[in-house]
Amino acid sequence: MGVGTANLSIFLLKEGYQILGVDISKDMLNIAKSKTKNYNVDYVVQDIKNLNIKPSKIMYSHNFIDFSNEGVEIWEDNFKDALKILKSISDNLQEDGFLFIHKKESKKQGENYKLYHKSILKNNKIVNIYFYKDSEVIMRKKYEKVYIPYLKFKEIFENLGFEIFDESESWIVLKKTISPN
Repeated sequence: MGVGTANLSIFLLKEGYQILGVDISKDMLNIAKSKTKNYNVDYVVQDIKNLNIKPSKIMYSHNFIDFSNEGVEIWEDNFKDALKILKSISDNLQEDGFLFIHKKESKKQGENYKLYHKSILKNNKIVNIYFYKDSEVIMRKKYEKVYIPYLKFKEIFENLGFEIFDESESWIVLKKTISPN
């Protein structure tokens, strides 16, 4: 989901996994296709809110949905559409299938640059503001996402038929145990 330019997919392909990459951007998928031209990969241009694929055994989100200990951040404009995405994922994942959600990594200051980061949480929106500065470049980035607190996230996924299966430093793994009502 949100395969983008296939950076993580290349790693999975080298490990022998079969990939169906979904993204809303044709431009991103064109880059992904050129990077993975030596592999047998299917790509689909779709909005994940209305995902319509053959039910999968495993789904993952590397940056499209980020998990932290406090909650989940979803690249979406509003809470209603974020819920549509989660429902769509559930509808397209097989029973006993797994959903891997990447844990958000903290950005760190390096030897050659300074980093300022601030997160502002208001209602169900989180705004992350990054400011990088090195000797040559000043870069500002601002990301707005829907934010779902951990307990609410857990409740939503339980209602969709998921349980937390495993958790590591990099991922939280959810298992779809039943089809939702």
